[in-house]
Amino acid sequence: MSKRIGQIFEEARGTPEYRAEVAAMNFIVVCERRREELGLSYSELAKRIGVTKGRISQLMSGSASNMTLLTMHKLADALEFEFEFREPEKEIQTVESEKPALAHK
Repeated sequence: MSKRIGQIFEEARGTPEYRAEVAAMNFIVVCERRREELGLSYSELAKRIGVTKGRISQLMSGSASNMTLLTMHKLADALEFEFEFREPEKEIQTVESEKPALAHK
């Protein structure tokens, strides 16, 4: 018997992999918004953190599967905001939630 998509999704929501992907996507959304607020191009952001424009494109598109905590800190510093890790709430926030675990400096 095959599972329904909704059932598969509900089962996945509790996994560490799902939570990590949601956190990464929330981080990327905040970075993009902040970059736009500051009026920075990908090239300018790349210079600020010492990587190529191509690497910024990978990071901001979510295609970079190995975004490290160091890279996250560099991005947050370059974009003038702080982020923190905290225990997830009972309901995991999604990209649409508009309430990522990030705060401006």
